[in-house]
Amino acid sequence: MPTISKISVQKRSAERYNVYLDGKYSFPVSEKVLYSHELKVGLELTQEKIDSIIKDEGYEKIYFKILNFLSYRVRSEHEVVTRMRDYFYKGGIEKDLGQVFEEKILKTLRDLDLINDEKFVEQYIENANLLKSPPGRQKIREFLMKKGVSRDIIDDGLGKYTLETERLGAEKALNKKLRSMKDTLDYKAKQKIYQFLLRKGYSSDVVSAVVDSKFEV
Repeated sequence: MPTISKISVQKRSAERYNVYLDGKYSFPVSEKVLYSHELKVGLELTQEKIDSIIKDEGYEKIYFKILNFLSYRVRSEHEVVTRMRDYFYKGGIEKDLGQVFEEKILKTLRDLDLINDEKFVEQYIENANLLKSPPGRQKIREFLMKKGVSRDIIDDGLGKYTLETERLGAEKALNKKLRSMKDTLDYKAKQKIYQFLLRKGYSSDVVSAVVDSKFEV
């Protein structure tokens, strides 16, 4: 059986190691895999053991890539799954093994509360409430749906996005649009602005209220 002849720390990372079998480089491992498999010089490895080590190393590599992906901002579960599957594809990980990794990683992330679509929506809407020009509800809904969030979770979250906040955003968008218009404020101009605000994602009730407040036609 192949025997571990050398274990060396990688130059770029003190937490990663290169494992040599019978004097030849064989595979890299993380510190966690090194200790969990109790790897040491002189240890004989069966092919089954080597395969198990490489499998665990593959899992650790993907898991830490996902942790790095989550470190930049809060992500929806759909975003995490999409990125994970991209890593599987680029890493040449077979479909069945990828499914095992995916289920295990998602469970770990949920247990650690690192992915939570309810909190993802809550934070996004809190931030939207604080913007100087708050977006329309439909824009928020479209954004969250693109992130793969379920309709029920979105609806619950939008309950905390007040009509007053949306009205404020619509008024600011309306005033900015009016400053750029040279047309007389007639019926045509009113309809043009109405459609403009609807396209911005503001609800029809809010749009009607803010437009009617500016036009007497």
